[in-house]
This record gives sequence, structure tokens and C-alpha cells, in this order.
Amino acid sequence: MNKPKDEPGLQTILSHCGRNLEASGGYVNVPPYEGSTIIHDDMDDLFGRVDNHLYGDGTARTYGTDGGPTHEAFYEAMNKLEGGVGTWAFSTGLAGCTIPMMAFLKTGDHMLVTDSVYGPTRQFCEVLLKNF
Repeated sequence: MNKPKDEPGLQTILSHCGRNLEASGGYVNVPPYEGSTIIHDDMDDLFGRVDNHLYGDGTARTYGTDGGPTHEAFYEAMNKLEGGVGTWAFSTGLAGCTIPMMAFLKTGDHMLVTDSVYGPTRQFCEVLLKNF
């Protein structure tokens, strides 16, 4: 099936997604932002940002590990490429496997895990997760 004429092709999408000229200062790519501490004007500013982060549109920065312009560019690119509406990245594969379990499972739930699951994930399930 052919795509509509006004829809960009894959190569165009690949060369443009994740680009934000405002965030990058006009450079092709958003530069890497490495930092943890975000400066706030005062406590009201901090609390307002936390409320935005938790209950608003999530655009307010509260702490560096919550993400920054580099993360946002990556998430935007992944959403565009994968057709997603939300993306999150983790620092390790094990974190990517275990954090969703901690977020969605509760006491008394059952989860099926394949025999071929990543070894550290199996250990997490058999040693730590079963205690919860």
C-alpha cells in the first residue's frame, strides 16, 4: 500500500525526529545535558514545578534525573519512529525489566515468567519480588 503524498518517508522521519531548534539553540542535535540539581527561584517555584511534574503536563524540571532536553529529544524521536504516545528509557536492561514490575504488581498478584527470561530478572523475581 502506498503512503499519502503529504506523509514523509522513513528517511525524512529519521533525519528530522527528535530535532528541537529552540532547545538546541539552532544546532542539529540537542546537546547532552549532564546534571542533577535544578535551581529554583524559591520554595513556591519548587512546589509549583513539582505539582506540574506530578499532576500537570510534566514539562517543569524538578531534578536532573527526571530528564532534560536531551531525554525529551530521544523520547520524541522514539515516539515518532515507533508510533508511540509515551517513551521512557532506563539506564540498564535490568532496570527496564524490573521497574514496570514494581510499578504494576501488588501483593497477591501472580506473574508468569518464561524459563528463558534474562538471568538477573529471574533472580530479581525469585529473590526480591516474591518478598513483596
